[in-house]
Amino acid sequence: MVSEQVRVSFLFYKMEVGRRGHGRANQIVVDEALRVEIRILNAHLAAVDAGRRRDPKGGDDSDEKAAVTTYGSDEEGPEFILLRSVLLASSKPKLEISNYDGSLSTKVMLDWIRELDKYFECKEISEDKKVKFTATKLKGHAALWWDNAQAERRRSYKLPIKKWTIMVTKMKCNFLPKDYQIALYR
Repeated sequence: MVSEQVRVSFLFYKMEVGRRGHGRANQIVVDEALRVEIRILNAHLAAVDAGRRRDPKGGDDSDEKAAVTTYGSDEEGPEFILLRSVLLASSKPKLEISNYDGSLSTKVMLDWIRELDKYFECKEISEDKKVKFTATKLKGHAALWWDNAQAERRRSYKLPIKKWTIMVTKMKCNFLPKDYQIALYR
């Protein structure tokens, strides 16, 4: 089948071009492979639609009525619907993690840490990557504090913080009020 040939040639080309580092050429090949795949799937879709539209007597329903019921609106063609369904089927749900700016609100920080814990659990991220990822989500005052804390550790000949639990403890010590547990209890 044509789609199988396209996939095989695409994989070999991608391996060869990937070695040379031609990212733009990779994108062109991917785009062309997707176009070929869309044409093939459109042909299959048309064949299935033609089979559905035939009534038992051998006549066909009107094409406009079938197009409206099959494809939705006039602006969306079968390529767009097919591409959208392929993308939705192959994509994983995206989890967005908000940035933390160093606000002194106890609730904001604890919710942000809980959100990160859930994200790390879902994505199964390793311990050292947790710290690096969290550092990218720090903005404003929190980012300055983190950079200074790591620089201070380097100046005192200590290793940088690489454990998530230690980072959370340091952040809680710095950004939460001393009596935050009492406030939570209330």
